[in-house]
Amino acid sequence: MISLWTHQVKTPLTALSLAVKESKLEEKAEYADRLFEIEQYCDIILQYLRMEGGITITMPKSHTICIADTGIGISKEDLPRITERGYTGYNGRRDKKATGIGLFLVDTIMKKLGGSVKITSELGVGTQVYM
Repeated sequence: MISLWTHQVKTPLTALSLAVKESKLEEKAEYADRLFEIEQYCDIILQYLRMEGGITITMPKSHTICIADTGIGISKEDLPRITERGYTGYNGRRDKKATGIGLFLVDTIMKKLGGSVKITSELGVGTQVYM
């Protein structure tokens, strides 16, 4: 398990990105796509985390990554639509900073790779994204 505070997220992601680009692995494209997904989600949640918030990245079971945050959460009413292109939920409309493209891209890439995205959330507690 890796537990990171918000100010520590970008450095390891950048290091992983450079390692993938420099590698000669056959799975290089797949690793680059998966890393892109993680970067997209982290960019999204960093916008909404409280100052004391954090991100935890775990592998709860084989071939599954869970990225969890302690941010403001997503309302139950918004959850069914958050991977639709251009959809911004209540929090995004309130802050006028959301584009509705991040989770759409994550979902699209996962489908192209034959995977899926499952998102759970609770307002005031945080969000968990399983890929």
